[in-house]
Amino acid sequence: MNPQTPATPHSNGGNPELLARITASIQDGLTVIENGRIVFINDRACEIFGRSREDLIHTTGIQLAAPEERERLEGLRHDLKNSTVTSAETDFWIVREDGTRRFVRNRYQIDRREDAPRRWFVFTTDITEHKLTMEALGASERQFREFLKYSPVGVYRTTPDGRILMANPALVRMLGYSAFEELAKRNLEGEGFEPSYPRNEFRSRIEHDGEVRGLEVAWKRKDGTVAELSENARGVREEKGK
Repeated sequence: MNPQTPATPHSNGGNPELLARITASIQDGLTVIENGRIVFINDRACEIFGRSREDLIHTTGIQLAAPEERERLEGLRHDLKNSTVTSAETDFWIVREDGTRRFVRNRYQIDRREDAPRRWFVFTTDITEHKLTMEALGASERQFREFLKYSPVGVYRTTPDGRILMANPALVRMLGYSAFEELAKRNLEGEGFEPSYPRNEFRSRIEHDGEVRGLEVAWKRKDGTVAELSENARGVREEKGK
């Protein structure tokens, strides 16, 4: 066999050359597994797993996963083998031959025809960059929440109709409440500010300028006393501009 030409899955008839060209053009990795062993793998899958076709053919594929992933994948394979589902999906880390790690998504299509070999078609996508981006966003979100938690500056978020969606501990304390849930029962359109503060002006600035800077406001505390505050605010629009 020409080492540059991928082995083709077993088939009853058809055009092997055409099948080889089709599988070579697939953007995802494609692996065909029969009776628990890899019988076909395209070039893209070899690239993703960082190994030669010779190293992959007739292996189970589980050993390509990072050590901490293998028990879970063995369990998934056992469950799929003993169920009637024909498709499944899972994400996991792999370790390439050079020791680098990649995060991949496997989508399984299982042929359960009684007159055919027990055959799995596995489509593999490298989603490492997406995984790292989401982890970075998660870390950023955690840092932001920590900032809000310990910031001495009051921070809150509302809807245009005055519902309070979020407030940090500093603002909750400023307004004399013991918990955010108490504060969230208020609606800023009707009971958030002193009557002397024109809520309409606040909304108008947000709507037309997109922000409010250094606006002197008077909030009512829980006990009825007044808190004189200086507010900075910014509006966040939906995709349609609302």
